[in-house]
Amino acid sequence: MIRVYKEKRRRNKGQGMVELALTLPIFLLLLYGIFEVGRAIFMYSAVLNASRDAARYAAATGKSAGGVEYYRDCSGIKAHASKVSAFVDLSATSAVVIRYDRPGDASPDLGLCPLSSGEKLNVGDRVIVTIQATFNPIVPLLNFANIPITATTTRSVVTDVDIWNP
Repeated sequence: MIRVYKEKRRRNKGQGMVELALTLPIFLLLLYGIFEVGRAIFMYSAVLNASRDAARYAAATGKSAGGVEYYRDCSGIKAHASKVSAFVDLSATSAVVIRYDRPGDASPDLGLCPLSSGEKLNVGDRVIVTIQATFNPIVPLLNFANIPITATTTRSVVTDVDIWNP
């Protein structure tokens, strides 16, 4: 009687090991997928916030500490984007693209930042900030090697509005 009980217990122990061997890889793969999707959503949120904040900085009225209008301050716009984007590398030259346009014109595109020295924006002209980053998974599975994340924000530039003396 005791011998039958010991054999049954040993058989059940082996069954548990087989079940663990079958379910553990699936569980770990699911856990990894949740972690990677969370990282991708976090990176998208950081890129979107950086785009919004850089466009908000560029659309402001007045001049920066260097005496340059905010919409002309390309390095300040890029610095604002980098400051807001946590854990996202925006050091590449094409990571932050700043363009200007004039709605209603036959050719609305005014060019990239920096503007030519004689070009002045009017009230209603727009600044367009596009930020690109690449999401790299920790372990590339299923050929998800590099996923580009892009966010574009457009804001109207306030240039000649004197907010101090209405």
